[in-house]
Amino acid sequence: GKSDNMKDALSAGATHIFALLTRLRQVCCDVALLPWRRKEPPSSGKTEVFLNKMIEIVPSGRKVLVFSQFTSYLTLLRKTLKI
Repeated sequence: GKSDNMKDALSAGATHIFALLTRLRQVCCDVALLPWRRKEPPSSGKTEVFLNKMIEIVPSGRKVLVFSQFTSYLTLLRKTLKI
């Protein structure tokens, strides 16, 4: 869409620039959050570090609270962990 392309977003105005910035913030979490990449497996350094930390923490029986500005990222993590 118009908000997914830098050139189009700049010509369309501030609202589209903010939508594009949101996409950039999402891709910093994981590229699988982008609408055109949703069917692909999770792929990001952030997700890999999270999963490695979970491998360390879960066997200890300790509880983990995970925050993200994107509920879609939490859903992706939940699916990846198969919870």
